[in-house]
Amino acid sequence: MTRTFSFALVLVGLTVFPAAGQQSAPVAPATYVSEDELLAVLQKSIGKPQSDETAQKVAAPPNNVLVNIGHRTKEGATMSGGVHPDLIEVYHIIEGAGTVVTGGTLVRPAGADPNSRPVIQGGKAQRITTGDVVVIPINTPHTFSEIERTLVFLNIRINPMK
Repeated sequence: MTRTFSFALVLVGLTVFPAAGQQSAPVAPATYVSEDELLAVLQKSIGKPQSDETAQKVAAPPNNVLVNIGHRTKEGATMSGGVHPDLIEVYHIIEGAGTVVTGGTLVRPAGADPNSRPVIQGGKAQRITTGDVVVIPINTPHTFSEIERTLVFLNIRINPMK
């Protein structure tokens, strides 16, 4: 718990405080997202094999921050991966257990439907469970696989304002 809290403080410091020599922007009000709001958003996706729903979008110059909540069931876990060229993702596992695969290369298997999602080849598999935090850097392929118990997660996405 202490490591997670310490990590969260470092992450906030890196995204909020300006680098030395930069002018600081006017202070914006904090945003609060209640557990009730998060659960209401999550409830809308129950019954689907997977979801990533935005509960709140926050303008925090020079970034946008999306507060998402989502889940993956056994049926929603695949080796098809995603990659984001312009955002950092932080997952906090609220409930469940499974595997997250990160890194490697996205490839489309020979003979696969051209519209199908690519799969991760050569990535690192890491078992995750309730309380774990996973940080996905920009351009890092990632996916959830081998879901043991439905994963429910808070997902914070940080991307530059455009």
